[in-house]
Amino acid sequence: MKRVSDRVRSLLAALFAPSQRQTGIADLTEPRPRWNLDVLSELATSGDVGVVPRIAPALLNGNRDEALAAARTISALLAQAGPEELVSLSERMRSSWFLGDPFGDEWRRLTRRELQKWVGPGEPGILVLRLSSFHANGYVREAAVLRLALLKDGAELPYLLMRLNDWVPQVRAAALDAVVQRVRPDYVEHFVDNLALVVRLETVKRSDQGDVLPAISSLLALPSARTPMIAAMRSRSATVRRASFRFLTRNSPDDLADLLTAALSVEDPIIRLWAARRALAEVRGDALRGVLDSLGSDPSALVRREALAAWADHFPDEAFDRLMAGATDTSAANRAEARSRLRDRGVDFAQVYRAALATDRPARLASAVAGLTETGRPEDASTLLPILSHHSPRVRRAAVRGLVWLAGERYLDVAFDALKDPARSVSSAARESLKPHVQALGGPRLWSLLDPSNPEHVRECGLRLLARLPKWDAVSYLLLASAESDEPIASQAREFLRRWDARFNDTQTTPSNAQLVRLNDALAAVESALPATDIAAMRLAIRPFGSV
Repeated sequence: MKRVSDRVRSLLAALFAPSQRQTGIADLTEPRPRWNLDVLSELATSGDVGVVPRIAPALLNGNRDEALAAARTISALLAQAGPEELVSLSERMRSSWFLGDPFGDEWRRLTRRELQKWVGPGEPGILVLRLSSFHANGYVREAAVLRLALLKDGAELPYLLMRLNDWVPQVRAAALDAVVQRVRPDYVEHFVDNLALVVRLETVKRSDQGDVLPAISSLLALPSARTPMIAAMRSRSATVRRASFRFLTRNSPDDLADLLTAALSVEDPIIRLWAARRALAEVRGDALRGVLDSLGSDPSALVRREALAAWADHFPDEAFDRLMAGATDTSAANRAEARSRLRDRGVDFAQVYRAALATDRPARLASAVAGLTETGRPEDASTLLPILSHHSPRVRRAAVRGLVWLAGERYLDVAFDALKDPARSVSSAARESLKPHVQALGGPRLWSLLDPSNPEHVRECGLRLLARLPKWDAVSYLLLASAESDEPIASQAREFLRRWDARFNDTQTTPSNAQLVRLNDALAAVESALPATDIAAMRLAIRPFGSV
């Protein structure tokens, strides 16, 4: 359950009179504290179901207006809560009570006899029954389940399903009887709405649930369940989306191809991947071709890779063009898969990528540059130089990586200039490419990136590269950076210094005299800006190496 926001916390603090909030001890000479109706109403818009334990007692002890206000708020919060949040709320209702709540004891002392009056219509009474199914007292939970079983509008189902895993056998038995009575066609949509709770029951270890889960599974396999189950694959809950796919495709139904086609159109990439793999395993002939055509343009690289492998395995005579297209895929893994599948075809992939550099489509150009980086020769690096000025950051990222990978130190100056690119992503790509070459660039040059005139992301890249210098070179620059006026840079530098100190014994290199001089100069320069304990610790670290 999400953390309570500051706004909700301030609202909860205003639920009761100040004397009650400050001490948590009711003064018997004072009138009974009243619930703040305005606060109760405002909590309904918080979207935080975690506040329900604080306001549930108003359903029992509030006057008519207070009980109705609390009921409206709790109803609004429960309506927004998904099944997973209800499970968390169930646990919280049994364990979370708060100092300063004058009514918490009344809820904890609720008995099953008191539930007898909550059997008629009306929102407060129904909410008491629902929340009482979360009560710490097993007798109360059992009574709540028995009375919830009298309701037949579907809203009671999630509370009954949760109690199927109750640790008290009598509560489980009451819930089992109630759920079994509801495994019927007119309850299909209610079970679909609570699919996450059905899935949860498949993972628990209680042994006396009888045949209810197979019965629910059979219910969800009925033709009347098809439409709501397919709709569930577009649920906001990933658990529900993926569970609906598993239920729909269980036991290979006759309309499996149609179901897989529907699954391939949902936004969840995991479902599309499962659908792709299931299609490859069970669909054949023209139906498989249709599925593969859809998979080839899927946004997920994993799904497209399944399609490439399937074309090569199932339709090798038709696969060449698809594999050649895959060789220019935006995914490096997919390009490698396509080249591997075509390794015996005598294709000069470097030439394919060189020719593709003429495209004016940024995504395709970036893929061509990346492909040439993977297959080209050092002399190909020069063809990437003009591309560094391309308008697309995506293309410039690929180009700077290619220059350093293909030609090594020959184009370090160009890559260094790319660190100052206005696009943060390009600057970061240049930084990653230059990590193995920080010694060749040198500390003074990298330090120049921390100039205040440079954008924040450039300064950050410079600091990260300085931290990659050899042990005794890096520490001097990190000390100087830790006293920078730019607090984000200074804070990051201090973090790098902590890591440097923690890893001090990872290498046993001895500082040279020149390095010791620079380190002492840096310590003197920042002595007034850093805590005395940090300066003392650093001087202690270098003491064994003597003075200069």
